[in-house]
Amino acid sequence: MFFVYSHNVNRYVIVSCYGFTGRLSMCAGMPFLHVLTYTDKFNKPYITFNTKHGRFASDYFENIGIKIKNVSGISVFDIGENDKRWIDIRKFIDNHSTDIRDFQFVTQFTKTEMDNSDFFRLSPKWHHQYPQPDDFGYEAITYDATRICSKCGIERKQIAPFSIERNPKWGKRNIVQLYWVHDEYFVFGDLKSLLENEYDTLNFKPVIKYKSNKQLDDVYQLDITQAVGLNMPDVLSFKICDLCKRKKYLPHTRGFSLLH
Repeated sequence: MFFVYSHNVNRYVIVSCYGFTGRLSMCAGMPFLHVLTYTDKFNKPYITFNTKHGRFASDYFENIGIKIKNVSGISVFDIGENDKRWIDIRKFIDNHSTDIRDFQFVTQFTKTEMDNSDFFRLSPKWHHQYPQPDDFGYEAITYDATRICSKCGIERKQIAPFSIERNPKWGKRNIVQLYWVHDEYFVFGDLKSLLENEYDTLNFKPVIKYKSNKQLDDVYQLDITQAVGLNMPDVLSFKICDLCKRKKYLPHTRGFSLLH
């Protein structure tokens, strides 16, 4: 989902900005960050797996000055390809690829690069709660199940509001995505009021408290009804579903994405 927003309100949108441009842009020297994760097998911070080097993974990373975050039993840290430690870390990852996950990438754009981009893509900084029922039963309730490809999941047409257990604990945040639902955004009431005043193309859907069937009073689903077709260039990666034969473009995470 692509959402164009102005700099007048971006202080309210706590997201990462990825640049999209209608022109081919060179990305040489642009910092690429890898978000590395590995699981704490014993459910205690920093006790992970034994490596062939005779030390724990966390000990290895901390000994070379990496600051590790522990999030719900998962150890996480960011490392840039322009970091002088990256080559050695890359070798360490390759030797333990079944334990260390390296599949999330972030491009760091300069303010000038973002200002010169034609579009931004929203990327969430916060995931919170699961859609209900959380055994994936929400799919049959929230979407028209007759339209969804059973293999690739394409064409999820929403027919009912999402249900969650409670209002999010917003704190200083005001935009969120649910786990498992990566193409919808949910906003705090203050941000809803601001966006309604700025854009006449935006709508909002209610969010329901699970089991009570009552509308929650502090969270709204962002509903962008205006859409345009994209002429996707051949250089972008995609897969064609064996079942429905439709094309699904893969996430683009390195540098600018070229749109015709």
